[in-house]
Amino acid sequence: MQFDQEINPEAVLKTVKVTGAKTARDQARDAGRDRKDGSIKYYAQQAQPKRWVAFRAVTNEGLTENALPADAAINVTVLKGTASAEVR
Repeated sequence: MQFDQEINPEAVLKTVKVTGAKTARDQARDAGRDRKDGSIKYYAQQAQPKRWVAFRAVTNEGLTENALPADAAINVTVLKGTASAEVR
């Protein structure tokens, strides 16, 4: 996700809610730390520094496998009140 101002990725991830069908996952894990990952490398190079975060949905056990149903609509919500890094 890209933002129009600087963010604190750890704080933003705490406010991201990912849901799929009847399954709710309110956990997200930072996927942007390993910029060698081919799936995010291009986006990491295009984004402005400190204004983006990449994440993966995880199960309640912290696993990415089967975190969301393959045949379900997926919704990603950033909860109201998410602060930017500019808010002190």
